[in-house]
Amino acid sequence: LWEEDPLGDKAGADVDTLVLWTQAPNSGIYVDIRLPIGSPGRFDTTTTTAFTIKRRPEALEGTALSIAETADDEEFKALLPMLARHKSFAGVLQYSVGDTTSGEALGNDKVLAELAANENGSLCTCFWRRDIDYQPPSGGLDVGVCATAIAASSEDGSMEIRETGDDASYAEGWHRLAGSHQGPFFALELQSENGNSQRKGYWVRAGKYFAYAVGRPADSETAQALGCHPMSGKVNDAACSSGKSLQEAVTFIASEAKTDRSNNDRVLSQLMGSYVAVAGEIMDGGTWTIKYSTDPGLVDCLLVDATMGPLSCSTLNLEDSGNGKAGTTSSANLVEGSVLSQTIAGTGKKTRIWKVVEISGASGLPVQMSS
Repeated sequence: LWEEDPLGDKAGADVDTLVLWTQAPNSGIYVDIRLPIGSPGRFDTTTTTAFTIKRRPEALEGTALSIAETADDEEFKALLPMLARHKSFAGVLQYSVGDTTSGEALGNDKVLAELAANENGSLCTCFWRRDIDYQPPSGGLDVGVCATAIAASSEDGSMEIRETGDDASYAEGWHRLAGSHQGPFFALELQSENGNSQRKGYWVRAGKYFAYAVGRPADSETAQALGCHPMSGKVNDAACSSGKSLQEAVTFIASEAKTDRSNNDRVLSQLMGSYVAVAGEIMDGGTWTIKYSTDPGLVDCLLVDATMGPLSCSTLNLEDSGNGKAGTTSSANLVEGSVLSQTIAGTGKKTRIWKVVEISGASGLPVQMSS
């Protein structure tokens, strides 16, 4: 797990946003979530409004922002700008050794060049493919040239790298959290939701940390079948969203849908909340506690549990062991190719099918055997 470390040497550096990048080491599957200070989607936010945000584990369905159901219109309007500033995206990272870009990053970032020249340093070019995005898609790959700033600690594996955009338009510092390099690791890819394959998602574990993201349905037919607003997929459509912020995009889409003004904020909630991302920590007792989320109602809930309790977002069943052997209740026996069925809390009766793409060590998932 990498946490962004704001760079003091860059003018205009964002020092007010928590950024977490969780990645599996071999498949390159990652989930990124970014929440500003004061966001109700962070467990360390003490108070942002005059009302208490209720815990809503069923918000994992990803059909609408749960806060719209518990706040009145004025409260929701007050929170909307902050919720629209949330960011999350997920997909696959690939890299090549050295700087394989045009050279602008090294030519314009003196600090990066100095790190690359250090005999103990290393340089690589990273390519982040965004398969899903909470914000309107930027298009194309994210490309960054990365150099080691502080080598990995022999004690806990913590280290620091510097990433500079291939066009030198940005620079970010990253700190790998202690112990997250040791695993266990896994990466799951969403295969279908209620039989529909037109919705993508990723679920990653690195050490005691996890991240989970499910994108918006690809089309209106899938959206309606999954209980989302029929135009939620339009947020991913460049024709509707290109060059717009999330709030501008959803406002535009709502207007195109000729939404009744009195119901406009609720539609914005549905359009924004049809993408859901969480990140958290597996506690000593084995609970998968959510600490950060694009939907504030999921903070402090349990991403997955052995049984469906009041704060449980889901339960898991083993559908296919992936190794030709009989099913088992032990998560230690999951292998690449294993298939899991996730039942989501709530009235929507949603089931997500996940395939294990990468696994190293015991997953720690409370998997039950399908009958």
